[in-house]
Amino acid sequence: MALSELIRKAKMVFTSVALVQKYKISVFETKDAEESERFQDYGFAAQPSEGEGLVIDAGGVQMVLRIDRLKDRPKLSADDVAVWHKEGHSIWLKAGKIIDVDCAVLNIKASTSVNFTTPKITNSGEYSGAGDVVSAAQVSDSAGSMQSMRDTHNEHDHNETDNVTGKPNQPM
Repeated sequence: MALSELIRKAKMVFTSVALVQKYKISVFETKDAEESERFQDYGFAAQPSEGEGLVIDAGGVQMVLRIDRLKDRPKLSADDVAVWHKEGHSIWLKAGKIIDVDCAVLNIKASTSVNFTTPKITNSGEYSGAGDVVSAAQVSDSAGSMQSMRDTHNEHDHNETDNVTGKPNQPM
């Protein structure tokens, strides 16, 4: 068998999944194969429904070597790396130590905690949570800090019936 026949470009359509995915292969210059196996690296999984790729002929058995969806692939800059879906959501590793996550909903499941070590977190929308908000530093909004509000409350008095009331007996 000639070396040019060992690895060929093909169009692939997903047929079934078990321990190993199976694809129907249409090799551009030769015959089709009904079900060819596709092995993946440990820890990585993808199941493209169709695409283009490479097949290898190993002892008369055609196996899917690589598969891609060229029409949906994001346009990356040099040296960028992305994990992406045909619907457009992605995790994109960019130059400058930047990671962009683009999606409709991001779910993070951590049984113990999620930790951020950063000097600043910025949020463009509403924040809501089911638990307490705890801070070792000041909590502020557009009206001021919580501590300044406590100070104002604890020191205030009222002018009632020509007498000034005492300071609150229950400080905030």
